[in-house]
Amino acid sequence: MDYPKIIVFVIYIILSIYCGILAFFSEETNKVLKSFIILFCAFTAITFSSLLFTDDVRSLTEADLKIEIQIDKDIKLVEDKIRKNIFSYFDSLKKTGKISKEFEPKFSYQNIIKDNQRVLRSEFSYTTKGEKLKGKITDYNLGKYHLADSPSALSMLEFADITIREFFKDNFEQGEEIQLELHGFADATPFDPKDPKYYDGIEGDFPKSPQETLNGQKIYAYKLNGVETPIKLKEGDLLTNETLAFLRAYCLYSEYLVTVKQIREVESKTRISYHATTTKDVTKKGGKFRKVKFTIDIINPIGLPPAPEKKCNIVFQIFLLLLSACLCYYGFYHYKRYHEKRDRNEPVKKDLIKFLCWILIGIVCIILSLYFCQILFN
Repeated sequence: MDYPKIIVFVIYIILSIYCGILAFFSEETNKVLKSFIILFCAFTAITFSSLLFTDDVRSLTEADLKIEIQIDKDIKLVEDKIRKNIFSYFDSLKKTGKISKEFEPKFSYQNIIKDNQRVLRSEFSYTTKGEKLKGKITDYNLGKYHLADSPSALSMLEFADITIREFFKDNFEQGEEIQLELHGFADATPFDPKDPKYYDGIEGDFPKSPQETLNGQKIYAYKLNGVETPIKLKEGDLLTNETLAFLRAYCLYSEYLVTVKQIREVESKTRISYHATTTKDVTKKGGKFRKVKFTIDIINPIGLPPAPEKKCNIVFQIFLLLLSACLCYYGFYHYKRYHEKRDRNEPVKKDLIKFLCWILIGIVCIILSLYFCQILFN
């Protein structure tokens, strides 16, 4: 989470609301100026609220945009080739009966700019068509999690191995870092107390220390429905849908991906995360909901231009500086009133305080504008 960005946004929202309230209740301010201030403050609060979790204020230069469009076109060509291969490959497996005819492979390949890094993301997954499966069941049965228990999952990994060797070999070798996201899914079928399922211990006990893991990373937690969750599991423990989904994800690496030559050769720069997804939706029961998927992120692959820097949109910068100038002007307005009242020997303390407050707020906004535009988005 980008905490500096969020903090700046929140400060702007609070300042905008505060300034708007002060302007609204001020009896001395010129009506036109008051309306201008309130409008600006309201617009600022709404704008920053909407931008809290977006990057809409950033934009690419025209030259960078042309490069990105060409890269996306090249990526699309590779994606189309792999998709042709994937359908041909799995059609042959269906004919031999290795996998169900309802099995439908999925693949996506994307060029992503994330945190000023270029990421080539490949996702391998599958679905099962139809409400009721016909013929051979090739998904995980209840309580199963090893790859040998799911010809569908194993076939997907075998195709991924072929694809990595044919299309991604150079990217694996030359990328700065490889990130694997392994996902396991469990359906809504509850475990029958009369037929409990136990962990067989083949994958060892959890958590694991760095010395025990296959890629030198400590495995003490996984993402359960998006939330990091501690994992404690040892041989003989009762399985739950949560630990079952985790084990399906874990076995993707421990029982297959670790043997893939290209992955094994870059083990030192590979980072792995495990994700488990469960559901309480009683309509989601059956083998089609007991599945796996995985994504490969290749960070800053050599051979492609570095990720372009997104600059803060000039219009947005001007807007921020205008707001700051407006607040400073509001301060000088009260400074003028301070002098007028002083010349008439009227009380001036309130006007002096207002002047100092508005000037201070304006200066803070200018500083935040520069910090926001030049530091966060350069």
